[in-house]
Amino acid sequence: MTVALTTAQPLSSAPPLDRALGESAHRIRQIRANALRSETAMTLGIRMQEVVRALEAASAAAQDPAWDGYDAQPVQPTTIAHAFQFLSGLPASFPSPQIAVDSDGDVAIEWDFAPRRTISIRVAPDGTLNYAGIVGHSIFHGVEPSREGIPGAVISAISRVLGSASA
Repeated sequence: MTVALTTAQPLSSAPPLDRALGESAHRIRQIRANALRSETAMTLGIRMQEVVRALEAASAAAQDPAWDGYDAQPVQPTTIAHAFQFLSGLPASFPSPQIAVDSDGDVAIEWDFAPRRTISIRVAPDGTLNYAGIVGHSIFHGVEPSREGIPGAVISAISRVLGSASA
Protein backbone atom coordinates (compact mmCIF):
# COMPACT_ATOMS: atom_id res chain seq x y z
CA MET A 1 0.00 0.00 0.00
CA THR A 2 1.21 3.49 -0.83
CA VAL A 3 -0.02 6.72 0.73
CA ALA A 4 -0.14 9.40 -1.94
CA LEU A 5 -1.01 13.05 -1.87
CA THR A 6 -1.01 15.27 -4.90
CA THR A 7 -0.02 18.85 -4.43
CA ALA A 8 -3.32 19.93 -5.98
CA GLN A 9 -5.21 18.55 -2.97
CA PRO A 10 -6.09 21.12 -0.33
CA LEU A 11 -3.75 20.86 2.62
CA SER A 12 -4.41 22.04 6.13
CA SER A 13 -2.86 25.35 7.06
CA ALA A 14 -1.90 23.91 10.44
CA PRO A 15 1.79 23.06 10.78
CA PRO A 16 2.59 19.34 10.64
CA LEU A 17 3.13 17.46 13.89
CA ASP A 18 6.89 17.21 14.30
CA ARG A 19 7.93 14.35 16.58
CA ALA A 20 11.35 13.81 15.03
CA LEU A 21 14.51 14.02 17.11
CA GLY A 22 18.19 13.88 16.35
CA GLU A 23 20.61 15.14 13.74
CA SER A 24 18.57 13.93 10.75
CA ALA A 25 15.46 15.71 12.00
CA HIS A 26 17.45 18.92 12.50
CA ARG A 27 18.84 18.60 8.96
CA ILE A 28 15.33 18.13 7.52
CA ARG A 29 14.09 21.24 9.33
CA GLN A 30 17.04 23.25 7.95
CA ILE A 31 16.47 22.04 4.38
CA ARG A 32 12.76 22.86 4.63
CA ALA A 33 13.42 26.31 6.07
CA ASN A 34 15.99 27.06 3.36
CA ALA A 35 13.65 25.85 0.62
CA LEU A 36 10.78 28.01 1.84
CA ARG A 37 13.07 31.02 2.41
CA SER A 38 14.89 30.85 -0.93
CA GLU A 39 11.98 31.40 -3.31
CA THR A 40 12.33 34.49 -5.41
CA ALA A 41 9.29 34.26 -7.67
CA MET A 42 5.82 34.11 -6.16
CA THR A 43 4.76 31.18 -8.34
CA LEU A 44 7.90 29.21 -7.46
CA GLY A 45 7.31 29.99 -3.78
CA ILE A 46 3.73 28.75 -3.89
CA ARG A 47 4.69 25.64 -5.87
CA MET A 48 7.54 24.81 -3.51
CA GLN A 49 5.35 25.32 -0.46
CA GLU A 50 2.76 22.94 -1.94
CA VAL A 51 5.42 20.33 -2.71
CA VAL A 52 6.98 20.64 0.76
CA ARG A 53 3.57 20.31 2.42
CA ALA A 54 2.72 17.25 0.32
CA LEU A 55 6.01 15.60 1.29
CA GLU A 56 5.43 16.44 4.95
CA ALA A 57 1.90 15.03 4.87
CA ALA A 58 2.91 11.80 3.10
CA SER A 59 5.87 11.39 5.47
CA ALA A 60 3.78 12.04 8.58
CA ALA A 61 1.38 9.27 7.55
CA ALA A 62 4.28 6.80 7.25
CA GLN A 63 6.22 7.36 10.48
CA ASP A 64 5.38 4.15 12.33
CA PRO A 65 6.14 0.51 11.47
CA ALA A 66 3.23 -1.17 9.65
CA TRP A 67 1.68 2.25 8.94
CA ASP A 68 -0.27 0.72 6.05
CA GLY A 69 -1.90 -1.92 8.25
CA TYR A 70 0.47 -4.57 6.89
CA ASP A 71 4.26 -4.73 7.06
CA ALA A 72 5.21 -1.29 5.72
CA GLN A 73 8.56 0.16 6.74
CA PRO A 74 8.50 3.64 8.27
CA VAL A 75 10.02 6.44 6.23
CA GLN A 76 13.47 7.40 7.54
CA PRO A 77 14.49 11.01 8.25
CA THR A 78 17.41 10.66 5.82
CA THR A 79 14.98 9.62 3.07
CA ILE A 80 12.88 12.71 3.71
CA ALA A 81 15.98 14.92 3.70
CA HIS A 82 17.14 13.50 0.35
CA ALA A 83 13.63 13.92 -1.09
CA PHE A 84 13.59 17.59 0.04
CA GLN A 85 16.93 18.16 -1.66
CA PHE A 86 15.70 16.49 -4.84
CA LEU A 87 12.45 18.48 -4.93
CA SER A 88 14.14 21.80 -4.22
CA GLY A 89 16.57 21.16 -7.08
CA LEU A 90 13.87 20.67 -9.72
CA PRO A 91 13.69 23.35 -12.41
CA ALA A 92 10.90 25.88 -11.86
CA SER A 93 9.49 24.99 -15.29
CA PHE A 94 8.61 21.46 -14.15
CA PRO A 95 5.04 20.97 -12.90
CA SER A 96 4.48 19.81 -9.34
CA PRO A 97 4.74 16.04 -8.94
CA GLN A 98 2.64 13.65 -6.91
CA ILE A 99 4.39 12.56 -3.73
CA ALA A 100 3.92 9.35 -1.77
CA VAL A 101 5.70 6.97 0.56
CA ASP A 102 6.03 3.35 -0.54
CA SER A 103 5.63 0.40 1.80
CA ASP A 104 9.42 -0.09 1.71
CA GLY A 105 9.90 3.41 3.17
CA ASP A 106 11.14 5.07 -0.04
CA VAL A 107 9.68 8.42 -1.07
CA ALA A 108 7.95 8.19 -4.45
CA ILE A 109 7.89 11.24 -6.73
CA GLU A 110 5.77 10.90 -9.86
CA TRP A 111 4.44 12.73 -12.88
CA ASP A 112 1.54 10.91 -14.51
CA PHE A 113 0.14 12.63 -17.59
CA ALA A 114 -1.55 9.67 -19.29
CA PRO A 115 -1.42 5.86 -19.21
CA ARG A 116 1.70 5.86 -21.39
CA ARG A 117 3.27 9.15 -20.29
CA THR A 118 4.55 8.58 -16.79
CA ILE A 119 7.74 8.73 -14.77
CA SER A 120 8.28 7.48 -11.25
CA ILE A 121 11.31 8.26 -9.10
CA ARG A 122 12.04 6.56 -5.79
CA VAL A 123 14.31 8.22 -3.25
CA ALA A 124 16.05 5.71 -0.97
CA PRO A 125 17.41 6.39 2.55
CA ASP A 126 20.95 6.75 1.16
CA GLY A 127 19.76 9.21 -1.51
CA THR A 128 19.91 6.74 -4.41
CA LEU A 129 17.41 7.66 -7.13
CA ASN A 130 15.68 4.76 -8.88
CA TYR A 131 13.59 5.88 -11.84
CA ALA A 132 11.39 4.33 -14.48
CA GLY A 133 9.29 5.91 -17.17
CA ILE A 134 7.22 5.23 -20.21
CA VAL A 135 6.52 7.39 -23.24
CA GLY A 136 4.32 5.68 -25.78
CA HIS A 137 5.88 2.25 -26.29
CA SER A 138 9.32 3.30 -25.09
CA ILE A 139 10.27 2.21 -21.57
CA PHE A 140 13.34 3.56 -19.77
CA HIS A 141 14.80 3.18 -16.30
CA GLY A 142 17.95 3.71 -14.29
CA VAL A 143 19.63 4.11 -10.94
CA GLU A 144 21.66 7.16 -9.98
CA PRO A 145 23.73 7.48 -6.80
CA SER A 146 23.33 10.24 -4.28
CA ARG A 147 25.34 13.35 -5.03
CA GLU A 148 25.10 17.12 -5.08
CA GLY A 149 22.25 18.24 -7.32
CA ILE A 150 19.97 16.15 -9.51
CA PRO A 151 21.84 13.84 -11.91
CA GLY A 152 21.54 14.80 -15.57
CA ALA A 153 20.14 11.38 -16.48
CA VAL A 154 17.21 11.92 -14.11
CA ILE A 155 16.52 15.46 -15.40
CA SER A 156 16.64 14.09 -18.96
CA ALA A 157 14.22 11.29 -18.09
CA ILE A 158 11.73 13.71 -16.51
CA SER A 159 12.10 16.11 -19.46
CA ARG A 160 11.43 13.26 -21.87
CA VAL A 161 8.05 12.58 -20.22
CA LEU A 162 7.22 16.28 -19.81
CA GLY A 163 8.13 17.01 -23.42
CA SER A 164 5.82 14.25 -24.62
CA ALA A 165 3.05 15.52 -22.36
CA SER A 166 2.99 18.85 -24.18
CA ALA A 167 3.10 17.25 -27.64
